[in-house]
Amino acid sequence: QSVELLQLPEFVNFNLNVQTILGSKFFTLVEQDQYALMPAFASGLENNLLTSADQVALTQLYNQSNASIVADAATASVSSIAAHTILEQNYAFLETQIGQKMYEAVIKPPIKPYESTVLSNVAKQYEKLIMNQAPQDVIDAFSACHEKSLVPDEMTQQFEYLHETFKNKYAGLPEFNTENPYLVMQMRHIFYPSIQPKLEKNYQAIEKFVLNGFHHDQGGVLEQSGMFHVINKVYGQADFGAEECFAGTLDWGDGIVTNELKTFFPQSWSQEKVAQVIFEASSNIIKTIDDTPSKKLLECIGPRNIIIEIMINAKNIIISAYPSKKNFKM
Repeated sequence: QSVELLQLPEFVNFNLNVQTILGSKFFTLVEQDQYALMPAFASGLENNLLTSADQVALTQLYNQSNASIVADAATASVSSIAAHTILEQNYAFLETQIGQKMYEAVIKPPIKPYESTVLSNVAKQYEKLIMNQAPQDVIDAFSACHEKSLVPDEMTQQFEYLHETFKNKYAGLPEFNTENPYLVMQMRHIFYPSIQPKLEKNYQAIEKFVLNGFHHDQGGVLEQSGMFHVINKVYGQADFGAEECFAGTLDWGDGIVTNELKTFFPQSWSQEKVAQVIFEASSNIIKTIDDTPSKKLLECIGPRNIIIEIMINAKNIIISAYPSKKNFKM
């Protein structure tokens, strides 16, 4: 099967372009797995033969490819580059327990280019904390934020299932359909917390904790596990069909409190139902709240008249969706 993939016309053309950068063919088969395609330029990485400009060129190549098999293969290779680069930097953060956990999560299949970037940025911030002799409690809180944000394997597998379930089912915004005519959703953003500690410029304190995404906790599992508790929980109005939706600020323990008000879909709903509700609501637009060339924020109507705000970027990716504050009396 691997040989057949390498003989695809799309890959042959892609390989010709890559040869102009690397001077060699893009992939070689290995005995590790009969279906595995491994980067042929691993030795080039180790010997610093692949420049940052080459990496950018490779990224552009896979972004331009219309063949999913070629794009997936190239994405895997660029992710491999990121992982190698992180190791080569010999970041002190990788010697910590949370650093090791994050690195292990990055190198596990499936492809995680976003997580690779996050790890690199976190490692650089950690270096600055150490260089500026930040207080230990600040370093501990910084590490705790990123440990709480690690997505468990079973959750990652669930996100993959959801992506496949809703693949190519819902049309995107026509003005954004040049690259992808169908909607895709950032499941991780909706269903799992990502806590960002915003550091002060002198790296001596954390200015605030920012919660990125997280608008549904299926069955209240994460809350019941003690991962967080909701401060001043408020439920939605029945008039909007939002009596099971709730809003509040979250306390994550270890002195970590995210003060921005968050709204949540009903805990009684499954993740699959939440995703379906969001996709379907995206075509029931009440008005456009914000409109830029790169994204739109839309006010939409969901089941039983729940008002949902949905943000869609220029690639027709739903980058955020949540019950509107209009559903609540505040």
